[in-house]
Amino acid sequence: MKAVAIVLCILALAQAGGMLGVGQNCDTTLTAYTVTSFNVTPWPPYKNTNMSMTMIGTMNSSQTLKSMNIYTYYKGSLLDVETVAESGTYTAGQTATINFKVYLPSIAPSGSYTVDVKLVNTSGVFLNCWQVSFTL
Repeated sequence: MKAVAIVLCILALAQAGGMLGVGQNCDTTLTAYTVTSFNVTPWPPYKNTNMSMTMIGTMNSSQTLKSMNIYTYYKGSLLDVETVAESGTYTAGQTATINFKVYLPSIAPSGSYTVDVKLVNTSGVFLNCWQVSFTL
C-alpha cells in the first residue's frame, strides 16, 4: 500500500503538467524555492504505467537539499506521508530541477487525490509547498 501511496503522491504533482495554473502553491509562507514549471509524461495519469515528472524552480536563497516530503490525500483524508531523499546545493537565483519517475500500479483505488510536496533542506526547514489534484 505504501508503494501505491508514493506513486499517487508523485502523480498528484503531475496535475501541474507544465502549467502553473493547474497546480498551486499550498503555503505562501514557504518562499525559499519557487516552482516555475511542472511537467508529467503521460498526462493525465492512469493506472499501470510509468510516470516521468520534472519540477523546475528557482532557489530564492542558498540551500542544500536533504529530502522531499510527499503528503497524499485520498478523497480528502490523509492517506500517506513519505520522505524521498534529495541532494544538491544551490545558490540564490539558481534553477533547481527535481526529477521523479514512478510506476502507478493497477491496484490504485479510483477516486480523487490531492498531493502536497515540500522540499526540505539539511536543517529540516521546508522550502516550498506545491499541491496538485487529480482523479483516477
